Formats: sequence, structure tokens, C-alpha cells
Amino acid sequence: MNPAANALLDSFKAGRLSLWEGNKAFISAAPVRSILEAPAELQGLVAEAALEAVLELRTQIENWRRPRPTREGTDPSDPGFMNASMAWNQIYALQELIRQLLIRKAFISPEQLSHMLTACARLDVIDNQREHFVEKLVECVEKAVRETPGCVALVSAVRQLVARDNFCDNPKAQALKQRLWMLIEVAPKLPVMAGEAWADELIAALATSPIRDDWSALLAHCHGSTSATPGERWLRKAEDIVKTLGQASFREHLVRWFDLVDKPRTQPKSDWNTEWKPDPNQLIIEPHANILKGLAWCCGLKEDRELARALMALALSSYRKVPKRGPRLASVGNACVTALGMMPGMEGVGQLALLKVKVKFGTAQKVIEKALEVTAKRVGLPREDLEEMAVPAYGLTGVGVCEEPLGEFTARLTVAGNGATELVWLKPDGKPQKAVPASVKTAHAEELRELQAAAKDIQKMLPAQRERLDGLFLAQ
Repeated sequence: MNPAANALLDSFKAGRLSLWEGNKAFISAAPVRSILEAPAELQGLVAEAALEAVLELRTQIENWRRPRPTREGTDPSDPGFMNASMAWNQIYALQELIRQLLIRKAFISPEQLSHMLTACARLDVIDNQREHFVEKLVECVEKAVRETPGCVALVSAVRQLVARDNFCDNPKAQALKQRLWMLIEVAPKLPVMAGEAWADELIAALATSPIRDDWSALLAHCHGSTSATPGERWLRKAEDIVKTLGQASFREHLVRWFDLVDKPRTQPKSDWNTEWKPDPNQLIIEPHANILKGLAWCCGLKEDRELARALMALALSSYRKVPKRGPRLASVGNACVTALGMMPGMEGVGQLALLKVKVKFGTAQKVIEKALEVTAKRVGLPREDLEEMAVPAYGLTGVGVCEEPLGEFTARLTVAGNGATELVWLKPDGKPQKAVPASVKTAHAEELRELQAAAKDIQKMLPAQRERLDGLFLAQ
């Protein structure tokens, strides 16, 4: 071990620091400050040595608490018990030191990361609530794998830790394990795992795609979407990649993938506690949630009716309640709302109005209200005028009637008094035909799709507008 790093760590141990007084007091302590102000390379050596010290202390605790002929080790007055208590305090202090060093971007080479991962494999259990430095370690490993994909030692260490499977079964710890698993089981350029309907479709669609690399770049960019809202720099890079993909290709894939997010897992899980935990088959793993969140933000870069609809459907799926959890994917739902709010034009505002009626729980309502306020400020309109202008006409030229000629037939879309819609087809002689004509299906497929989507949208939009108009009476 480096002598300078050894001296710094010995000084830290001698200080017998504790986290009881709070994180701020811990960071301001002299032994900690001397380490955090050391050169980055030296900080990396200290982090590596601190993890070894944690393992040594844990071994000592196990030795003190081994069953013995007498009741020693279980009585609080026993020296072994007292030593174990002090050792745990130092373990928590050392783990916090490691976390602080990783947060501050200490220089840790791929070889050092490999050693630290191997050390983590020797822990009996990794619980992100206790061993909270592991999350930052995983972030460093992900970055190192991206920058040095040929590092055999690092990939081997990741494989060893995942195979050890000592992560506890709480959702966040399992999410860390899954992030590591993706580094070794999936090509680094495609950070998506099979097992969820939308992810299976994505993997299949991109398997032979000529623009797979461009999609991979976008997915990798979205994979790092850990913040609550996108920054300007993040959006600029996303916009450049989407331009390379082309808006048509982007729209076609996203609409299909988002529609499948609401489906249960395609590789069901059965080993879960039904009494205390939510059904994992109804959830989305955390790395995938980040990707979906980033993809949702990308949808808000340009005005697009189909993407606005897809965002609204994804938001509803994300805000759907799951027993023992609450909202299924609140972060993704919020990202959809943010994307609809920043989408140019009025398409996004109409879908926000729908969400405002359909989503009832308080946190989501606040996010929707904020998005509407931001949009009103962006376009320079009062909030009430914005919602009035955002009501789409759907091609209705009469009161609740839209007629559109498609070849020799005319499509008539009508809105009934109960809010239902009806789409009928008029022959050249004016007689109705309920079934879609074969010639329309083949020669006017896109127009047909838009009419059918408009019929569904009208049924969803009417309750939202009814509630908005009722609210106008109370505006005074």
C-alpha cells in the first residue's frame, strides 16, 4: 500500500469518527478534510484501502461473536460485544468516507475498481441502505466500462460480484445488481435487458437495424437520465442523435415501445414476498425506468401529434397504482408531463388537459399544473386562454360531425350525445356501410389510422373539456 495513503487512513482511524453527529460534521472533521483535499490519485488509493479495512473489521466482528461454551459475546457487558459496537461505528465511518471520495471523483483506475468489486464480493450482504457507497461504486464502474471496454479484469470482477449474488432483496439493491448485470450480459452499446415486453420488442427491432449504432447512442444517453428534469446540454445532445435517426423512424419505434410498457413481464418472477412486496411482474426495473424517462424527454423536442398521444398513454401507465407500491413509475410519468409541457405547439397541451382529468393523486397533479404554467409562460398566454386554444378540432366542421373523402368512399365521424363516437362509411350513392372498405385499407391506410385515432381521442377529450367548462363557472 502507498505510504502516504496508509498514513492518511491511519489518521482517520485514530480519530474514531462517527456519523451520529451528522454528515456535515463528519465531512468537516480534520482527518476527513485532509483526505478529501489530497490529490485525486491518492484519494483513489485511500478509497481502495478503506474498503479492505471494512472487510477486516467485519471479520473481527464475526470472530468476536462466534458461539462459545459460555454466554460471552451475547451479553452487552462482554468486551467482545463492546468491541463489535465500536467496530460497527468505524465501519460506517469508513463506508461514508469511501462514498465521499467516489462522489468527489477520486481517480480510481480500472484495476483499482476491479479490486474494490472483488472486495465487495466478500461482503456477506450488500444492502444499499447500509453499504450506500456501493451505488457510487457502480456508477464509477459503468463509466469505466464505457471508457475502457477492453478491460478484462474489470469485466471479470463484475461477473464475479454478480455471480456471488450477495445483494439484499430490497428494490434499490437489486437495481444495482441489475445495472452490473447489464454490463456483462448485454452488449455495452445496447443497455437494455430482455424480460419486459417493451424491451423485448426494442431488442428485436434493433437486432438487424442499419441504424442500430445511432439507437444505441441514444439509449446510452438516456440511460444516464438520473435527474428530475433534462438540462440544456443533455437536450442538445439528444436532439443531435434524434436528427441522425430521423423523426419518422424515431416516432415509429417510440409509439410501439411506449404502448408495450403497460404489459406485464415476459419473463415472470415468482420468488417474491406477496405479503410485503409489490408484484415485480407489474414493475419496470430501475435502469429501464431511466431509459424510458430519457426517451420521453426526447419526444418533447418537436411538435408531433402521435408522440404526444404516446406520451399521454405512457404517463397513464406510469401513474397507474400498484398494490404495496403506489404509482408504478412516478419518475417516468413526471418525465412524460415535462415532455408534453416543453413540446412546441399545442399538441402537448391537449394531452396535458387529458392527464389533468384522468390522473387524480396529488403529486402528479402538481407536476401537471407546473407544466401548464410553464407552457403558458413560454407562449405568452394566460393559462385559461392556453387551455381554450389547445382544444383540438379533430377535423369537425359541423356540430360533432367530420366528413372526409377517401377514394370513392366518404368517412363520416360523428359524436353522439353520450360522448361516444361512431365512424361510418358512405358509398358513392350516399348509403352507409359500417365496415371499413377494402380499398380504403389498402390505398388510404395512413388516413384511416388517423381517423380511428381521432375517434379514440375525442372520447378521451370530451370528459376533460366537460370538466374544464364546468370549472369556468367557478373561476370568479
